Amino acid sequence: MKKRILCFLLIVLLAVSLLPISGVAAGSPRYSISGKTVQTGDVFTVDVAISDNPGIISLRFRVVYDASVLQLQSVADTRLLNGYTTPAPTVTSPYTLRWADSLATTDNTAQGTVVTLTFKALKAASACSVSIEHGEARNASGTKVTFSGASAAVTVACNHSYGDWTNAGAEHQKVCSDCGDLVTASHTWNSGTVTKPATCKETGEKTYTCTDCGATKTETVAKTDSHSYGGWIQANDTTHKHICSVCQKEESENHTWDKGTTVKQANCKEGGQIQYTCSGCKATKLEDTDKTTTHTYAAWIKVNDTTHKHTCSVCSKEETANHTWNSGSVTKQPTCKEEGEKTYTCTGCNGTKTEAVAKLTTHTYDHACDTDCNVCGATRTTTHSYKTFWSSDRTNHWHECSACKDKKDVAAHTPGAQATETKAQTCTTCGYILKAALGHKHSYATTWTTDDAGHWYACSGCAEKGSYADHDFENACDPDCSICGFTRETAHKFEESWSTDADNHWHVCTECGIKQEIAAHEPGAEATATTAQTCTICGYEIAPALGQEETTEAAEPTETTEGTTPAASDDANESEDGSFPWWLVIVAAVILSGVIVVIAKKKKK
Repeated sequence: MKKRILCFLLIVLLAVSLLPISGVAAGSPRYSISGKTVQTGDVFTVDVAISDNPGIISLRFRVVYDASVLQLQSVADTRLLNGYTTPAPTVTSPYTLRWADSLATTDNTAQGTVVTLTFKALKAASACSVSIEHGEARNASGTKVTFSGASAAVTVACNHSYGDWTNAGAEHQKVCSDCGDLVTASHTWNSGTVTKPATCKETGEKTYTCTDCGATKTETVAKTDSHSYGGWIQANDTTHKHICSVCQKEESENHTWDKGTTVKQANCKEGGQIQYTCSGCKATKLEDTDKTTTHTYAAWIKVNDTTHKHTCSVCSKEETANHTWNSGSVTKQPTCKEEGEKTYTCTGCNGTKTEAVAKLTTHTYDHACDTDCNVCGATRTTTHSYKTFWSSDRTNHWHECSACKDKKDVAAHTPGAQATETKAQTCTTCGYILKAALGHKHSYATTWTTDDAGHWYACSGCAEKGSYADHDFENACDPDCSICGFTRETAHKFEESWSTDADNHWHVCTECGIKQEIAAHEPGAEATATTAQTCTICGYEIAPALGQEETTEAAEPTETTEGTTPAASDDANESEDGSFPWWLVIVAAVILSGVIVVIAKKKKK
């Protein structure tokens, strides 16, 4: 039983000893080196360090690497150790580095980075390593010191440069020209092209092309239900048919007649004829139509003052009717002296009749105080409204009617005392300055002074009227003087009758021609065969009777003048530098030693 226990512990110890160990026991001289993950073409550095250095004066080790993947470009001594010897200029793997301080009498116990190596990544590699192999080390007494070697993983990721996709049967592939990496993928088929159309007689074929590598595949297209029929042809009076040019299938259906075309016009004397055409096969058929009850009458002609007639040009039927008079037009305007005249036109035959228009009851006077009508000479009683102040000019003075400008009490000025050095000579009746004071110099204003009769520039030192003139009005109804802007009271004389054009009607002033009450025509009842449509306000004929021939003038032409792959990233392979659980080894060794001691004591007993 004891032997079995001893064997078990030995097996455990052996198993532990076989576990991967990446370092050495604490206190043992060793090398260490840093690992890297880089890209193809990168230039990078790797530090080589020593630790637990017991003291040395010389050291030699080799750098081992895969020269097909990495290129050692330079070595930088950190001067941690003395006596660095420059290595051979030819760089090969392994590459030997030396330090020898032959004159030293004491040991160098420095620790840390001894040298920095600069590499260039030549090509991709997922498991490349840089290793340090111990050569030889001695202390000042000449005793050899052994350092444990070290290794670091360097992963070089490829910046892949893939070629075109190539057909690989069920899929396609592409290869990296740098590292030979192979990528495969399923074909990407396009929507396909019919390379053999299906018919109603045979299946077709559709070809699909991979949009990446150009590979092709084909599929069968089912026969179509569509036939290639020729044109419809007449089968009989009721049906037509057409035949498939591929499978010879025949199909028939009834004629489809159009709405028909009149080939012989019916009239009031005899029937007509309509031809119908099949929209499918163009077959035709004829149908008779009855006589029409509509006559083709010529224009109305006047029979007498009461009636007119028209005759059918086909069957000679005659029809009479009473005249239909329009609303009439004043062809002679009435005045207060004479009657006017209004002419009515038959909207059917254009016959006319006239009626007298009563004389006007209003007279026409030149101004408000005019006593005699300027048309018939009728006299009226008027009253002047004379102003209380004098109106004057250089020669006379008078009282003026405010309505009609009539003058009364007209008389020459009556000179007063002769002008002196300081006093002007004035009219003793109206005060008009006949002669300024002898020592006076006129100082005229720059703005007009006005009264009902005229305007002037007033002298600031006397009553002299400089540049005196009567007001200037454009016409009898103009309220404002065109020179000084004086405004007077006026009254337009609007005609009682309407003036018109094709769109509007209005009353016009006989004095100045101004228009008032301008408004669009208001159409009455729609025109009929015998009655025109007129304006309900002024009587203007808007539209003639439908039976009346209308003459229109062609409009003159108007002249116009022209004048705006994600880069695939490869997962970097990382190395994990985990420390080995040395305490397990120590515990196992203590237990094993205890067991051996117990067994030995029992054997002695």
